[in-house]
Amino acid sequence: MTYLRNTIYVFGVTLFAPLSAVPVTSTWIAESPDSDMNIAGNWDPSLVPTGAVKVVFDSSVENVDLNPTQSGDDFSVCSIFFPNSASPFAIHFNNYTVALNGLGITGTQTNATINLTNTDNLTALSNLFSFNRDNPSSSGSAVLNISNVASLLSNISAATLSNIDNQFFVYGPFSMLNGGSLTIANIGSDSSQGIGGNYISFMTAYQAQISNTCSVEDDVTISLANSGTYSGANSATGNNIGLVLNGQYYNADVFVAGDTLDFSVTNSGINSGTSENASNIGVVGSSQINFSNTCSLGDSNAITISNYGENSGNSGTSGSNILNVGDVYEHQLYVGAQFVAGDDLSVAATNIGIDSGSGSGQTYVGSITSIGSDGYQVKFNESCTLGKNASFVTQNSGTCSGTKVGSATSVGQISSSQMVFTGGFQGGDFLNLSITNGGIDSSQSISSNGIGTVSFDQLLFGSSAVIQDNATIRITNQGNFSGTSGAQSYSGAVGNSQFEVSSDFQAGDSFYLGVENTGQDTGSGAGSNLIGSIGRHQVFFNGSAILGDEASIVIANVGTSSYLTPSNQTGYVNSSQLEVDGSFIAGNNLNISISNRATDSLNINNYVGYVSGLQALFNGTVTLGDGSIISTTNNGTVEGVQLQLANGFTVPSGKVTFQVINEGRRISDVGFLIEGANGGGNANIVLKNTRLDITTTLSSFTIGELNTAFSL
Repeated sequence: MTYLRNTIYVFGVTLFAPLSAVPVTSTWIAESPDSDMNIAGNWDPSLVPTGAVKVVFDSSVENVDLNPTQSGDDFSVCSIFFPNSASPFAIHFNNYTVALNGLGITGTQTNATINLTNTDNLTALSNLFSFNRDNPSSSGSAVLNISNVASLLSNISAATLSNIDNQFFVYGPFSMLNGGSLTIANIGSDSSQGIGGNYISFMTAYQAQISNTCSVEDDVTISLANSGTYSGANSATGNNIGLVLNGQYYNADVFVAGDTLDFSVTNSGINSGTSENASNIGVVGSSQINFSNTCSLGDSNAITISNYGENSGNSGTSGSNILNVGDVYEHQLYVGAQFVAGDDLSVAATNIGIDSGSGSGQTYVGSITSIGSDGYQVKFNESCTLGKNASFVTQNSGTCSGTKVGSATSVGQISSSQMVFTGGFQGGDFLNLSITNGGIDSSQSISSNGIGTVSFDQLLFGSSAVIQDNATIRITNQGNFSGTSGAQSYSGAVGNSQFEVSSDFQAGDSFYLGVENTGQDTGSGAGSNLIGSIGRHQVFFNGSAILGDEASIVIANVGTSSYLTPSNQTGYVNSSQLEVDGSFIAGNNLNISISNRATDSLNINNYVGYVSGLQALFNGTVTLGDGSIISTTNNGTVEGVQLQLANGFTVPSGKVTFQVINEGRRISDVGFLIEGANGGGNANIVLKNTRLDITTTLSSFTIGELNTAFSL
């Protein structure tokens, strides 16, 4: 190849730039198959670029090698520039860092592939791939693949392999252009036998830390994955395998995205080994995604977060041992300030814990654990505004089996709430919210288990919420216990409410809210278990609720038990199934159906299909449109009133129906209670095995029909 090397002609005299000078531009000129970026002759000028240098990769250079590889030293330059087509290039960096200290990746095209791999490295590295400029920098449309991998196979102890602080670090404002991609993976595995104390793929900071604003254009992909696998045995000191000490993705300032962003973050921990002391296998020490400031998204964006923990190993011989497998501390998704999204947003957060292990230690598998007051699956800390067709899916599940002799087992545990919108919420047409929690426990345990538990709410609107037409909200909680407990155990237990709105709520036409709690207990043991248990309400509107036409609210509580030991709560609601504290206004053809059901209780001292408060309580004025139906059915136990209208009801036009049916063991109070100063209206009241009390302050009260039936 003939190539001009920074030659300057002055009056016929040729002057060569001194070899010791730092060139402004360094061009890759190596001919294939020579791909070594550490050879000076492969560059023009003949120096390996470093420092304040713009590195040029030009695909139009004749016979140029398209797979440059750097393996001998860190790569630190000003920027990478592609004057022509960039896609033919695949640039590789092995076991050393990359630092771009200027504009980043620029050119007429920037869609090259850049791979950085750190594998089984004995040397700890800082910032595997970094953009260090104070002013804006960009990765262009490049495909960045950054992986940190370590596998310990030999029987050694106190080993350190591929330990770093940040995998990806940005100091100043950062952008990704159309079609750009960022893929980050941290993978650690350990099958060694020894004393322990190994640090394998251990990260002291973040997988991706953006310290300033981040702007991404259309069709951008961001993917982060962390995993830890342990199959060895340590006799004294715990191991840290695939541990990210801080979060996976952290954005300190504003995040803005165009259309069709695909953003996914996953964490997994799998343990089949034996651990003494404290071990962390596939653990994230903070949030999986943290947008600390405002987040603004265009149309058709998808955010997917998953956490998975699986334990089939042994937690050791001491009750003070702590085994963490597939755990996340703080949040799966957190947005610290205002969140705005266009149409067709999809957000999905999944947490799964599976434990079939043994041992005497404390075991936490697939848990979202609090630091202070945190521990949410999804939390929007300020206002949230959504376009049409937004979908939010949040799932938590825990499954436990085997023999447990340890002091505590937590599987699929959420230390706070599943989904929280703290500020004002506005949702467009066809909003879909789906929140599920489940716990299945068939283990033989001497201590307390917490399997598929949520400490606070499943879905909480912390301020006012306004939703347009055709919205659907589905919330389910399910607990199943078929094992043997030596102490109080929890399966599918929710500490507060399934659905709660702290202020006013408004929905358009064709709104659907479905909330279900199910508990099944066929186990044995000490008793006092909480299986499919709700600590407060199933549905709670703390302010007013306004619904358009054709709205439907379906609430069900079901308990099934064959447990002989007393004081178990199975399919249990500790307060009301539905409570509205403000005024309630609905258009035509409202359907509210509330049911409580108990099956096969062998001990009357158990609480099966049990509501300790009311089935439905409306504390404010109730105004209903034509064709509306409110129905409560009980064949379990309801301690309070089945349906109470504390301020009566009005029917501006048409006719409505109230139905109260009792087929249960007992009701401690009246079935249907109407109070307040409203004069009623054209209502058909249907009663079965219960009674109606009207204690209004008026001298007269109007209803349309009264139909009663009693079963012997």
